[in-house]
Amino acid sequence: MLTIILTLLVSLLVAFIATQNATLVTLHLGATTFSDIPLFFVVLFSILVGTLVAGVVNLINLIKSNLTIFGQKGALKKSYQTVGELQQRVSQLEGENATLKDQINQVSPEAKT
Repeated sequence: MLTIILTLLVSLLVAFIATQNATLVTLHLGATTFSDIPLFFVVLFSILVGTLVAGVVNLINLIKSNLTIFGQKGALKKSYQTVGELQQRVSQLEGENATLKDQINQVSPEAKT
């Protein structure tokens, strides 16, 4: 329902602009001249070109950000692997520490730990 209402409003706006800007203009593009073009078509073409350029710029920014995020994910995965390895090493060292404390207690039971 909202789409129908918005479509109706946009079409009314376009119809109003078309009737207000129906004067004929001459368009010069370099050496080429286009004569008797309604001003409405010039405005509409400008809007379409602007929308296309904005879409291309937005697409380029989207690709850049996705590549950056992809690179960050790789670095994050590598960091997680490093953390896992360090946790294993800490566990191993804690086990060695406990073994050494047991050995010290067996050699001299009166030594305080």
